[in-house]
Amino acid sequence: KVITEYNGVRFFLQICYDLRFPCFSRNILPNPYDAVIYVASWPSPRIGAWDTLLKARAIENQCYAIGVNRVGKDTAMPLPAVRKAWKKSYPQTWTLTPCKHSAINSPC
Repeated sequence: KVITEYNGVRFFLQICYDLRFPCFSRNILPNPYDAVIYVASWPSPRIGAWDTLLKARAIENQCYAIGVNRVGKDTAMPLPAVRKAWKKSYPQTWTLTPCKHSAINSPC
């Protein structure tokens, strides 16, 4: 568990894969945290899951959840029936309060 402190706030650092598994982000003793940060690469077709899972992690851990999604295009994941299709990512940054309220929703 990587927790870093900045100006008295304890941040738990995670990657996009970790967002799918609530057991990876349990906010329990002996290492509680104030906010969890997810750095991610979620493409447009799955952005609904990204939004929902960020809200869930904020609620279940009673902490701030910060999600930073990538921007740009990627040829690594071709779409069905298209040989070299571009996979578009949905650039978005979320900061959610422990009560699921959006403090910041900032499309890039």
